[in-house]
Amino acid sequence: MIFFLPMRGGPYKNLHQVLYAVLLLVTGAAHAGNALTIEEPWVRFIPGDRPMAGYFVLDNRGDKGRRLVKASSPAFGAVHMHKTVDENGLKSMRPVEALVVPARGQLEFEPGGYHLMLMKRQQDFEVGDELSIRLEFDDGSRISTLFTIKPSWQE
Repeated sequence: MIFFLPMRGGPYKNLHQVLYAVLLLVTGAAHAGNALTIEEPWVRFIPGDRPMAGYFVLDNRGDKGRRLVKASSPAFGAVHMHKTVDENGLKSMRPVEALVVPARGQLEFEPGGYHLMLMKRQQDFEVGDELSIRLEFDDGSRISTLFTIKPSWQE
């Protein structure tokens, strides 16, 4: 449906300015509401059907801490959050139920620390491919981005 409004004179002479201002406010609010960004996303390539690991930096520019509770990907049957721990010189992985991204802070998923375990591949991958991963938060919000697959020796 298209409406034609008179631009000169009459009761609608400033309507286009009001509508434009409302549009700017709405789009600005949408961007301000998504204060979380995923930076430097990548996946370490492992051949065959073995699990791969995903790494990134989650940046929170907002005034409130955010609680990350889940990750998923259509390319994998299961995605879990893990942390690598060192106990008496032995490294092991422990599942993590949730992680807090502090207000105006970052949470790093990096080799030797927090990471996403990507299990049950649904397709074959090669170095250089991209795959989508979605992060979910306790308030129901979600963000997704593409992760690039890098060789296992490159960090």
